Amino acid sequence: MEQQMFQPGEDGKYRWQYELDMKNNKSILWTVLRILILCMAGLWILMLVLFSGSGDFFPRGVLAVTILFVFITAAMVLLAFLTYLIAMKVKGGVYLLKFEMDDRGVKIVQSKSTVSRNKAMGAAVALGAMASGNPVNAGPAAGMMMSEHIAHTYFANIRRVKERRRYNMIDIRESMGANQIYAPDEIYDQVMNFIRSHVR
Repeated sequence: MEQQMFQPGEDGKYRWQYELDMKNNKSILWTVLRILILCMAGLWILMLVLFSGSGDFFPRGVLAVTILFVFITAAMVLLAFLTYLIAMKVKGGVYLLKFEMDDRGVKIVQSKSTVSRNKAMGAAVALGAMASGNPVNAGPAAGMMMSEHIAHTYFANIRRVKERRRYNMIDIRESMGANQIYAPDEIYDQVMNFIRSHVR
């Protein structure tokens, strides 16, 4: 299929939007779960290191800490699934993402109405995480959902760009984080090529 070219606006910025089907495209959910599990695994390793000096910690201490973290992680994964289902219900199964891109980088933007809904959802995520005994995990998810500009990725900070066309997603890895850019089929290649041409 022939690619549809899109042009920058008068201010030199490219703008487009992508309607993410939250039922069939769960890439956001998988990303959140991956980060959550990695964080919990890191905390588990840290706990083992901190208590490794205790003579009677092995093997009962290791088993106890492991069981504790398995239950906490399972609770957080369940909370993430429930939050995603609530978000999918509230948004009618479609999450509208709007993007701006120029020679400096890419920014995800939201409308004021979306920001208002996300603030309420973000508060629910934070409260749920704190209730489960993991206030540390509440911050990133709630903060992301409550921000007006979710993320601004600068090309100068990008270390790797990976094509994930199955999800209409461009996976971007930075030195201190990661981001996901979505684009419809008609302009996917143009967005990908623009990003790659600006990454050193």
